[in-house]
Amino acid sequence: MDDTQYDEFVAAEHRLMETEYGDLAAAERRVLETEYDEYGTNASGLVRLRMAIE
Repeated sequence: MDDTQYDEFVAAEHRLMETEYGDLAAAERRVLETEYDEYGTNASGLVRLRMAIE
């Protein structure tokens, strides 16, 4: 999976979470975007988000 495919996957996952979980997902997305800006990766944030939702 190249960077473009990964970015598309993450964007699709965010849209799905917003559809299913509403405001919680939107808030988590903002956190993930901040993490991505600071650290260049949001994989750890996605893992925490999945755990929080479950």
